[in-house]
Amino acid sequence: MQARNRNLSLCLGAILALATVVTLAIAPAFAKDGRDFSGYYAVSNVQDSGGKVSFTLTVQLFNNSDSDLKQPVVALMESRPGGGPVGGFGPVKLMKKGLDVTVAHEFSVPKLEYERWQAGLSPTVVVLSKDANGKALQRGVQLSRRPALPPPGN
Repeated sequence: MQARNRNLSLCLGAILALATVVTLAIAPAFAKDGRDFSGYYAVSNVQDSGGKVSFTLTVQLFNNSDSDLKQPVVALMESRPGGGPVGGFGPVKLMKKGLDVTVAHEFSVPKLEYERWQAGLSPTVVVLSKDANGKALQRGVQLSRRPALPPPGN
């Protein structure tokens, strides 16, 4: 009975390993559209004033898309589904493909929103731009927290 369980475990392990290899091999083909922008964020100068929290949000954005973006708008959005804009960061003249840009701005959000970030949820940051035909695009940024980031230097 033990030999049978051992063989079954080995077989399942081999199937799992094969499935992992196949998934990793094809994942880049599907990941591109959802990962045009990634980056890091840091929160500083935090002021809690009862129901609202004010802070400076610094974001280092990497343009992983296949094109340069001229004058994109980087915005902080509410994290709830369908949430509206909290505000925009300073102007960005150019986001070159394959490079990064750092932006920072002071924001105020409801205390509950800030507490979500402290519990592990990342701020919802989007990049707004236009494609070659002038169509408006809104793409999310996959963010990871860092304790500190260099100041902006567009």
